[in-house]
Amino acid sequence: MFLDFFDEPTDSPRRNRNGIYETYTYDFGPNKQVRVILLDLRYNKDRYNGRRDPSGDFLGEEQWIWFERVLRESSAQVHLIGSSIQTLPELREIGETWSRFPSARQRLFDLFAKTKVRTPILLSGDVHFSEVNMAHCTDTRSDSSVTNAWNLLEVTCSGLTHSWGYIDTRYESKIRYLLLAGMYIFQAIIPLRYQAVNDKGISELYLERAFGELHLDWDAQNVTVRIFGVASSDPVIERTVAFSQLGNHKHEGDITHTKCEPHRGQPHIVVVSVSFALTFLVMLSPFVLIIFCVVKAIVFLFKKCFGRRRSRAEPKHGRRNDNKKFE
Repeated sequence: MFLDFFDEPTDSPRRNRNGIYETYTYDFGPNKQVRVILLDLRYNKDRYNGRRDPSGDFLGEEQWIWFERVLRESSAQVHLIGSSIQTLPELREIGETWSRFPSARQRLFDLFAKTKVRTPILLSGDVHFSEVNMAHCTDTRSDSSVTNAWNLLEVTCSGLTHSWGYIDTRYESKIRYLLLAGMYIFQAIIPLRYQAVNDKGISELYLERAFGELHLDWDAQNVTVRIFGVASSDPVIERTVAFSQLGNHKHEGDITHTKCEPHRGQPHIVVVSVSFALTFLVMLSPFVLIIFCVVKAIVFLFKKCFGRRRSRAEPKHGRRNDNKKFE
C-alpha cells in the first residue's frame, strides 16, 4: 500500500524486501556526494517487553546486512540516515526510542564505527518537537587501545501539523497550555545530556510546529542545521558542525567496539532518580490541588447542609429541657 501510494515502480527492489528501506545517492560534483539511507523501523520491529529489552530489535537481520553493505560500499562524503524514532536520547523510554532496545542501539553505533562511515547525520522525528542531539564516541581496537574520539549528530524535527505547542482539535486545544507546561517542566528538570545547548547554556529545543533544513558548505567542509517555526522567517535553532568532527573515517585499525555517551557527560544515577521524582511531583501537583479543592468543597457543603439541620433541631431540644426544668 505504501509503495503503491508513492508510485514505486513495479520492478523496484523494495517490493521484494521485508520492509520499505531504501538508499539514494545525490551527486553535486567531485567530492560532493550525499548518500541518503532510509531505514524501516516498523516492518521487522519486535514487541516491546518492558521499559528496556536487550533482546529486542528494530531492523531485522536482513535489513542489518543490507545496511552494513550500503555503508561499506558508499564513497559519499556525507551520509544522512533517516530513522522514524530518536536514536541518541535516553531517559525517554515511556515513548519510542532506540534506547528501548539497547543491544540494537549499540549495534548501530558499532556499525558506524566498523564501516568508518564519513559524516553520519541521523535524521528523526516522532516526538512532536524539534531539537539537536550530539553523542561523543570513542572506539576500541582489537588490541584494546582507544582510538581518537568522534561525534555523532542527530537532528529531530516534527512536525508540520502537530506539536506539543499546537493541537488543532477543539477538545485537546483546551489543555494545550497544560501539555506545553508539562513538557517544558520535563525538559527543564530531567538531565537530557545528549541535547545540545547554545552559547547561553539554554537547550536547543522548540515545541511549536516546525520544519528543518541542512546546509552543506562544501568549501568550508561543514554542515549547518536550521530549524524554522512555521510562522518564522529566522531559524529558531541553528548549529554548525564541521565534517571532520562527525564519524571516524580517518581512524586506522580494526575496531571491535564503540562507546557513545552524551556530549555533556553522563548524569549520575542519583541525579536521574531525583529529577524523575521531582518531575513526577511537579506534574502531579495540579491534579492533587484539584482533588484537594473538590474534597474541601464537599466537606464545606456537607457541613453547611447538616449544620443547618442540627442548628434547627437544637433549639427545640433546648426548649424541651427548659420546660422540664420549669416543671
